[in-house]
Amino acid sequence: MHSNRSDFRSLTQEIERRVRWSPEYIEADRKLMWRPEFVKLLYTYLDIRPKMHVADIGSGTGFLARIVAPGIGRMGDIICIDHDTRLLARGVKATRKERFSKNLHMVQANAYNCPLPTSWADLVMCQFLLSNVKHPLSIIREMARVTKRRGLVAAVEPVGIQILFDPSHVRLTELQRKSWNAYVRGYRKLLGGDITIGLRLPHLFMEAGLSKVELDGYLETLLFSDPRYQGRDLATFLRTRFFERPSKRTKTKIASMIKDLTYSCGGMSPNEALRIQGKLADRLKPLVENTRSLKRSSFVFSVARVIVRGRKQ
Repeated sequence: MHSNRSDFRSLTQEIERRVRWSPEYIEADRKLMWRPEFVKLLYTYLDIRPKMHVADIGSGTGFLARIVAPGIGRMGDIICIDHDTRLLARGVKATRKERFSKNLHMVQANAYNCPLPTSWADLVMCQFLLSNVKHPLSIIREMARVTKRRGLVAAVEPVGIQILFDPSHVRLTELQRKSWNAYVRGYRKLLGGDITIGLRLPHLFMEAGLSKVELDGYLETLLFSDPRYQGRDLATFLRTRFFERPSKRTKTKIASMIKDLTYSCGGMSPNEALRIQGKLADRLKPLVENTRSLKRSSFVFSVARVIVRGRKQ
């Protein structure tokens, strides 16, 4: 019976991941997240230097690695590890386009068993990986194995706080918060992931044997009318995050069933969750279809994350 439950959880995780974590969504989300002023701060937190050996675990399309690549220079080396061939393929194209292909390499492998030598990397990092796996401590220990003595292990992860604020419909904002909290609870119960893991990471890092652990918060805020954001980037982000793609009808149907189960496990009926999503879609769709209206909107999307670092002794 335990094996059947484990197999079901693994299957639901894989389907949910492949639908939710599309290459288009990852690229749009990370582009809006890492504004230039935050990249400078990230370099400080990760102690980026020329000639470093870096591993990006659960890299997806390698967006974080491509941010780091200019800092380590052509004499450095970055290995991106992910088991999703779709994301890796998108990463290869982006790497060639941005001319990092000589020292940035995409490798298909499992985060629990990285094909990298022990004590190879100066920095081993991940972004939104530990919140989506069942055994985050095992992955942190594997990251530490790959890290050199006195090297850095780092993770960018959520703390479970997220909201899309609609100033014209405060009640809808409240309903979204209720829906999101139910999803977080259900995600943990059904899929084994913890979207609130960020504040647990210092404890897990220390349990993995890392020292000099540091934590910094990062509150991402996207005001749609902010001139620093392009309308097309915001539209792509909203479309891939809040709307399911009709071209993937079979996957979408299965993903919808998993989403219903997730809300049920979190204490909200699927019908109530669907009503809230429908109201949100009615508000967002005209904006996604008309970027001029989008850029005149005072909607604010906000999500809290942390950046945690620890040294290998």
